[in-house]
Amino acid sequence: MFSRKIAVIDRHILEDFGVLKHGFSPLSDLSKTKLFQDRKVTSWDLLKDLNSHLRWVERGPAESDPSMKQLIPYVLVRQKSAFFTTERLQAGSEARLHGKLSIGIGGHLEENDRSAKIITGMLRELHEELRFFTSIPQPECIGLINDDTNAVGSVHLGIVFICDLIQEINVEVRETTKLRGQFQPNFWLRSQENRLETWSLLLLDHFYK
Repeated sequence: MFSRKIAVIDRHILEDFGVLKHGFSPLSDLSKTKLFQDRKVTSWDLLKDLNSHLRWVERGPAESDPSMKQLIPYVLVRQKSAFFTTERLQAGSEARLHGKLSIGIGGHLEENDRSAKIITGMLRELHEELRFFTSIPQPECIGLINDDTNAVGSVHLGIVFICDLIQEINVEVRETTKLRGQFQPNFWLRSQENRLETWSLLLLDHFYK
């Protein structure tokens, strides 16, 4: 698994652009960084600029090299005020994540995603993880999430998307041996904060300050 090539951006580039602030940085905050120099940022601007700095490396070395950031599209699926929430089961390969909750669906950008890069990888990962029983709106990029306070976060950068469902539809996880999933309201998520993965907790803080 770790021999396949994934997309990264060198840390020094991201630091120079000023986009590695801790936590979630919405598009409005990114407009103030050196990358965009006070011009209003659209999701298209952000994705275009990130795509232009991607390079492809083997995943294995990247997992322990904080001089580069692995890009992870991270999609929130929201229905009214509830987020589709997944729980990692014991059959999953990452033992340290068993029992953890996430309000985002994410994964690496792989070589097959080179054509449209971030958008392609985001849609591939979303539909590999979840089954939708009707068509859904195109997820919209809303910012970046970063956490350099731990070894895992120091080598990843999340590109946050949100998919707002305008009607109630059935959503299921595909890998039922590894994940359990359902929509959960804010009050329930708040009661489970000690089980939330770091990015999910940071995003929940942003949406429900």
